[in-house]
Amino acid sequence: ALTIVTHHQTGLLFVLVLGTWGVLHKRIFNFQFSIFSLSVFGGVLMAIGLLYVPIWQEAVIRHVPTLLQLWGAPGGNFPEPLFYTRVTGILLMLGMAGFLRSFYKEQGSFWQLAVLWSGIFVLFRLMFYRRFFVQLDFFLLPFAAAFIVFVWERYQKIETRLMMILFLLIQGFLSVQAAWQRVPKVDAATFAVVYSLPSGLPHDAMVVALEDQTAVLLRGWLPF
Repeated sequence: ALTIVTHHQTGLLFVLVLGTWGVLHKRIFNFQFSIFSLSVFGGVLMAIGLLYVPIWQEAVIRHVPTLLQLWGAPGGNFPEPLFYTRVTGILLMLGMAGFLRSFYKEQGSFWQLAVLWSGIFVLFRLMFYRRFFVQLDFFLLPFAAAFIVFVWERYQKIETRLMMILFLLIQGFLSVQAAWQRVPKVDAATFAVVYSLPSGLPHDAMVVALEDQTAVLLRGWLPF
């Protein structure tokens, strides 16, 4: 419930994975399980509906036409796909190899379904598909790790192991380099001003921010 309420994209992925798992494993056709599920999700949906009533048109209705739109839906305020393939290409490659290999041991697990659904959004460029690259990277991590262990144990030649170490070093370098380029949206001078405000404002003062980035920071430092 908290996942669905607090993060739309992860909440959508959660519902899709849980629903697909229930159908594949025939749990959704179990009467007791279905009643419990419908009760929980019904309550959650009702709570979400009430929460969104004041902004229903802006937050929900205007996005409905783009939900099923292929190759033309808004990608979301995230980097282009080329960024992910350049920065996490090795992870994606090892993860996909481990993902395919995992089907020898299990079919239709939660983690597999999370990769599949994230991949569907990315492949068909469904709504906010750029954001789903983040989920795809994340859910491929254990598959990448499992595949590295498999290769390390299966192929014990020094050349193979050195190649795996080199892959990991390159991926680590690219990840650190990409992270190092990120800077805070609010500069130090603005933060210093916001930090000093509580000492000079009355408890019931009204503060108006003229743009969205500083507003979030103000809200955190001035909860009252």
